[in-house]
Amino acid sequence: MFKILMLVALVGFVAAVPIDSEPERRVPQIIRNDIHKNEDGSFDFVYETDDGNYREEKGVVINPNAPEEERKIAVTGLYRYINDEGKTIETHYTADENGFVPSGADIPAIITKTAQEIHDSKH
Repeated sequence: MFKILMLVALVGFVAAVPIDSEPERRVPQIIRNDIHKNEDGSFDFVYETDDGNYREEKGVVINPNAPEEERKIAVTGLYRYINDEGKTIETHYTADENGFVPSGADIPAIITKTAQEIHDSKH
């Protein structure tokens, strides 16, 4: 009887051990990382990883004669990655004091249009 009880306990224990169904993911390696910061607050950077991720961005001070704490930056950039289905997704964007405007083949046109209209209405 004791052997049967131990066997049932062992089977229950083995059945309860979780099975890792996802393979271990590799940490992407950075293959490019360029950053430039300027004294006026403007900047640009680019980074890229070996798994297809990419981002670049440029910020320009739009009111350089303002006191430092009141300066505003307009940003343009893009990011790109490969989704789980293997498709490359790329999004371009602008951002300033009037908002963020994304555009790209995978951004629904209505989102880009609406964001641009809101942005333009604030000018």
